[in-house]
Amino acid sequence: MVFKSNIPQPTDDLSDSQQDLLANNQQLDTSMGKNHYPFTDLTAANGKHKFVQMPIGSTAVPPFATIPPGILANEGALYVQTSGTDSQLYYTPDVTGNEYQMTRCITASFGSFAGAQGWTFLPGGLLLQYGSFNPNTAVAVTFPIPFTGVPFSVVLTQSIDNNSTFRQAAVSTGTLTNTGFTYQGAVSAHVNPVYYMAIGV
Repeated sequence: MVFKSNIPQPTDDLSDSQQDLLANNQQLDTSMGKNHYPFTDLTAANGKHKFVQMPIGSTAVPPFATIPPGILANEGALYVQTSGTDSQLYYTPDVTGNEYQMTRCITASFGSFAGAQGWTFLPGGLLLQYGSFNPNTAVAVTFPIPFTGVPFSVVLTQSIDNNSTFRQAAVSTGTLTNTGFTYQGAVSAHVNPVYYMAIGV
């Protein structure tokens, strides 16, 4: 069904345009029903969104060049672009071309707070990863997912109890990479797990 935008013509009688107008109304209901409750749904949900579906922006390099076309001063915009192999949600607050990445979907490894290690995305582009390990003289620790570069910060915390002696927890110099680090510390018969938190992109 094709929506006809040029009807009725000024010289048309109603009978001339009736079928076209009927087809247009049906098309409007079909189009509205893609992401909304359609006009023909007479419940309290009528006209409300079911979900928001945004196609990926122009495939020009870079997508949208600077900002979504048509945005005006003092207008913000949400839009979708491809980052890597996945579609991501972005926001721009104005016409400056500044944009903020709002999601980081990674098909192979979705963010999770369950278990001994995991990661989450912080709006703006940062990744926060965490985990724990049993200390030894040298332990190779692998991040849940790789950073795009060496993380900005890795903080280690060692828990202690009445039978434990605090040991200095440190990342061995030169071993911090985008995929992990090497822990360097002393061994004790009563050393509890070491917890880490890493921030990067």
